[in-house]
Amino acid sequence: MQSSLTLLSSNKDTSATSLSLDTYESTTMQWLVTGCSSGLGLELARAILASGQQCIATSRNPSKTPSAAAEIERLGGIWAALDIAAPDLESRLGEIVDKHGTIDVLVNNAGYAAGGPLETMEIEAIQSQMETNFLGPIRAIKAVVPSMRENGSGVIVNVSSAEYWDPHAGCSVYSASKFALEG
Repeated sequence: MQSSLTLLSSNKDTSATSLSLDTYESTTMQWLVTGCSSGLGLELARAILASGQQCIATSRNPSKTPSAAAEIERLGGIWAALDIAAPDLESRLGEIVDKHGTIDVLVNNAGYAAGGPLETMEIEAIQSQMETNFLGPIRAIKAVVPSMRENGSGVIVNVSSAEYWDPHAGCSVYSASKFALEG
């Protein structure tokens, strides 16, 4: 028996869009999820595999989370090293596709939050946050869209944050990076 997985997207106006895997019950799709070391990414990878879909779960450094990587592989998934902010992201994604096949669903989940007053933040920390939360997902999209177009289908999910429309003190750069992702 397959379990159900529904992705729900909402914005500040509370409008929502959902993608339910029940619609694709007879279709097995290949998902690639970034940022699976813990939290939402890891839970999403578990749910994808439980629903009978294929999942490539990624993290910057799988050696830091060997139990998560082992669990995903035990559930039938693939764990791959992928740093969303790395300059070689597009070529690394190409290697993953060459080895494991076309990505049907890309989930840009990896995120990074450095907080504090803007005037005290180092430019490097600001750049790192923008690379991880905005430019990395853009490069990932650019890497997978050509094969999605060639196949005539594909889904891209960008995990953002309510912080982009309801920012808190000390989160200006994080909020800006998530606002940029929302486009």
